[in-house]
Amino acid sequence: MRVQTLFHKILPGKMAERLFFLLMCATVSHAVSAAEITRENAATELDIYYLSGDITDGDGKRFRALLDRTRVPGRPGLLILDSNGGSVMEAYELAQMIISGHLGTFVPGKAACYSACFVLLAAGQPRGALATSKIGVHRIAIHDAENTSSKGFSVDMNEVYRALDVPPKIRLAMLETPSRDMYLLTPSDIREFSSIPDNVLDELAEVRIPEQKVSARTFDSLGALLTSYGELIKSADDGRVVSEIAETYIPEALKLVGPELSDGRKEYLLTGIREFTAQANLVKGILASAAVSDTYSDNKTSRELLESLFLEILTLNPRDGTLLRHLADTGFQFDRDRDIQNLAFADRYNELRELCRAGFCSEEQVKEQERAWIRRSEAFNKIMEGRSDREFFNRFMINNQISFINTLKFTVASRIRDRTYITKFDFSSYTALMNSIIDVYNRMARSELTRRDIDQYNAVMGAYILPYIENALTDEGNDYSEITDLSLTGGAYDLAYREFYVSSNRLFFGESYPREATEYVKLEGKIIRAANLMMLLLKKDVAYTRYPPAFHKCADSVCRKEDDRRIFEGLMSYYQSLDSLCQKGKCHRKQFQRQKNSYTLYSKIYDSFISRHSYVHREHLTASYLSWQLGRMQRDHDQYSK
Repeated sequence: MRVQTLFHKILPGKMAERLFFLLMCATVSHAVSAAEITRENAATELDIYYLSGDITDGDGKRFRALLDRTRVPGRPGLLILDSNGGSVMEAYELAQMIISGHLGTFVPGKAACYSACFVLLAAGQPRGALATSKIGVHRIAIHDAENTSSKGFSVDMNEVYRALDVPPKIRLAMLETPSRDMYLLTPSDIREFSSIPDNVLDELAEVRIPEQKVSARTFDSLGALLTSYGELIKSADDGRVVSEIAETYIPEALKLVGPELSDGRKEYLLTGIREFTAQANLVKGILASAAVSDTYSDNKTSRELLESLFLEILTLNPRDGTLLRHLADTGFQFDRDRDIQNLAFADRYNELRELCRAGFCSEEQVKEQERAWIRRSEAFNKIMEGRSDREFFNRFMINNQISFINTLKFTVASRIRDRTYITKFDFSSYTALMNSIIDVYNRMARSELTRRDIDQYNAVMGAYILPYIENALTDEGNDYSEITDLSLTGGAYDLAYREFYVSSNRLFFGESYPREATEYVKLEGKIIRAANLMMLLLKKDVAYTRYPPAFHKCADSVCRKEDDRRIFEGLMSYYQSLDSLCQKGKCHRKQFQRQKNSYTLYSKIYDSFISRHSYVHREHLTASYLSWQLGRMQRDHDQYSK
């Protein structure tokens, strides 16, 4: 909406009664051009500006320059905010300009003002928002972490808010809410905080932040389009990237690829896009069921989905196999084996469904979303029939979806922090977290966990603890693709083992097999995988050699000492015996081979990782995952041999 139109539609009459201003400052990352800061040039009785996007370094300087050029002393102005926050120092500088310029602030009904943005909102005189506006506060963090200095800044900010007449309840909520969380103002909080008269708020109800401008560029080749896209995705402004991909890059990709496709393949492409739309709508439903309604999460998941669709459309070009191979060559080992990749994919969806079963989201919508993706994948595969690079495409598309499901899972899992189960894990050090994981395992081994406990811990382990450990390993300087391989092959093995366990039990018990035991097996796999990864983080800790404890029971002749060769030979003997039992129909032979292949790849990647990084206690690590598997194989052998 043009500002002049907005003047006549929203702010008729005596402009002197509306003491507001509006700043348009769509900040992006350093890799993209600087934020556009503009002002409407039409002759009006009101100075209007816009601010949207993250508050970053240099915004204060740019805004001051804009005010020096355009602000008319004594004339009212209007600021409409839509920001997830950003730099507190820049926000404080902007707030000083708001105060000295006698300017007001406002957040529209569908806009957000979180974290540092609240400093700007509080500085406005008058200031206000609608009951449907999303406004949030929390403590200050420095470099995404809280420490003594940041807590001191939070106390200082409380005094600033006191001087700006921010109600005590909101100031207290700011001090009590950790930086990783957010206190959302209630409608009553907003009413108490606002100083804009009700009749003016009614007139402002239809005000919207203007849509982000998109490039509307055209490209003469897929290579040029991909090069430009590579620059675009360096932006941290998810809202801008979503707009650009949806309005420029996907239409351009379709325009360049479309003429190369037959009419039949164009129909399959339309089917795939329809399923993509269904998938996107279901994702919004999943987020709503998980009470995730902030703009940041919506933009983040939309960005992942649109990026995958754009890249998948590019791969349909039949003349550019080089481009396809470039996109599909991720460097991961897990996806070289299609069965392992499919297991890893299914395991990620299982972890999302486990969150739902633990009460965090709608499981049925997750299932529908997965079905929509499968239909989309099948439609795209029809276009690729007969092409030698079809396998590359399939691998690439599944990897895209795994990345997206991780993002969706992490977004839903953010609500775990509010539950008591996460507080039972001590994150003060790697050793403390390891002890917490071991404590849960011991409680499970002593049958002290209820079915509800196991559901909750499966959700917490798969969606929070394991990703935390994987991120910590990356932060320690390990290669991202190596950590991803460890994570996904470990998940693939867990799922393959559960399938073997369930299918073999069905041979004995039919559909009345003990399902509770399956949940136990799922949690056991997550716990020991987490413990194995924690061992990699504990390599410099004096407590290193204490781990792992006895996660299993096995014969003294095999496990009486930490001897890789002895344990390995014991493991192979159980594999041979189980294979013989499965051939005789006492367990599921096909699933047994599947879990054996999955475990072999996982152990190979794990062993390669610790060898490449020259771990001092390499034997201890090797004994860890060998002993874990040995315990499982012995338990199954004892059960099925009876």
